Amino acid sequence: MDYDVIIVGGGFAGLATAIAASKNNVNCLVAEKEKELGYPVHTSGGSWYNEMLQLGLDESLVHPINSIAFHSPSGETASASFNDQDPYGCIINVRGTIQFLAMKAAEEGANILPNTKVISPILEDDEIVGVNIKSFGSAPKKVYSKIVVDASGSASLITRKLGLKKGKWQRYGIGAEYEAYVPLPDENHVDFILGEKYAPAGYAWIFPTGKNRAKIGVGIIRPDSRKNPFEYLKAVMHHHPNVSKYLKHAVPVEYHHGIFPCEGPLPKTVLNRFISVGDAAGHGSPLVGEGIRYALQLGYAAGEIAANAIADSDTSEDYLMQFEDKWRTQVETNFKIALEIQKRLASYSDEDWERKISMLKAMDFEKLIIFLNKLKGDL
Repeated sequence: MDYDVIIVGGGFAGLATAIAASKNNVNCLVAEKEKELGYPVHTSGGSWYNEMLQLGLDESLVHPINSIAFHSPSGETASASFNDQDPYGCIINVRGTIQFLAMKAAEEGANILPNTKVISPILEDDEIVGVNIKSFGSAPKKVYSKIVVDASGSASLITRKLGLKKGKWQRYGIGAEYEAYVPLPDENHVDFILGEKYAPAGYAWIFPTGKNRAKIGVGIIRPDSRKNPFEYLKAVMHHHPNVSKYLKHAVPVEYHHGIFPCEGPLPKTVLNRFISVGDAAGHGSPLVGEGIRYALQLGYAAGEIAANAIADSDTSEDYLMQFEDKWRTQVETNFKIALEIQKRLASYSDEDWERKISMLKAMDFEKLIIFLNKLKGDL
C-alpha cells in the first residue's frame, strides 16, 4: 500500500488537505480512527457565515446568525442585531459538514479508510516514510508515502512521536455540550454567558441550529480552572436569569465533549516529508476556541503545497517550509494576540464581568461591530 500523501485524521483539516492534494492529481489516503467520519462531535461549530461559504461549504450546512447577546452572571446584557439580508455568524452542522467534505475528497479521488487507527510512524534514517495502521478486524499494515500529514486533532499523534510537540497540552479548553430540542425565542440569535458562576475561566453558549434545535454548552480553560464543565452546563440551563426560562424545558438528544489546544501554534510544523496542520499544530484562535475556519484554510494550503512538493520531486523540510511561512504570515500574530487576551479574560471575576458587560451595553452599534471584528481576525 503506497501513496503520495497519507493524512492522519478525517476531520476538517485532514479532509481539506485531501481535497486540495487530490485536486492536483496526488494519490492520497485519509486514515480515520472512528467508524463514522464526523462522529462523535467534538466542537460546537460556531464560525463566520461569509467565510464558511467562501471556503466551499454548502448553504444548507451553515445556520445563519443575525444577532448576539453577552450575558453577565446577574443577567446584565449587551446585544447587537445585524441586517437580516447579510448574516454575520453561523452555526455549522458539524457532522454534516465533515461528511460533505469527505464526499468532496472522494470525488477528487482521495481514498478514505474509516475505522482505521494510525499506530506509529515508519522511520528510515530518522525520516518518516509512512505509518503503521490497523483497521478493525485485520492485522496491522505498513503504508508508505512521500509525505505524511498529521491532522489528528489535539491528539497530535504523529507530531508528538516526531518530537515537534513535547508532552501534553498544558493550556486547553475543555467543553461539554448538549444538542437539544428547545423552542427558542429567536432561531437566528446566539447567547454567550460569562462569569465564574456559570463558566469559570471560560464561557457558556446557546447556538441555534434551526427547527427547534440548539447547542447548549460550557467551555472552561485549563489550568486556570479545574471545574467540570458538565456541572456548569446544568447551572446555565436551570438557573441563569436570562436563558433558563426556556432552556429548562430543553430535551437533550446528543451529548458532545472535546478539548481545544489554547497554547498557540507549535514552534515548528514541518520536517522532511512531514506537515502538521489544524489542532495537531495548535492552529486555532485561543480567544473564542475557533478552529474550524483555520483548519479548512490551512488544510487546503497544506494539501496544495504537498502536491507541489511531489510534482517537483522535493519533499524536503526546506520545500515544505512554504506551508509554515504561509500560516505564520497569515495567522501567527492573530493567534498570539488572541492568547494574551484570553489569558486576561480567564482571570475575570463575576464582578469584573458585570462591569465589562455594562461597558459593552453602553457601546453604540458600530463600536460593538468593531469589537466583534477584532474577535474575528483578518484571515
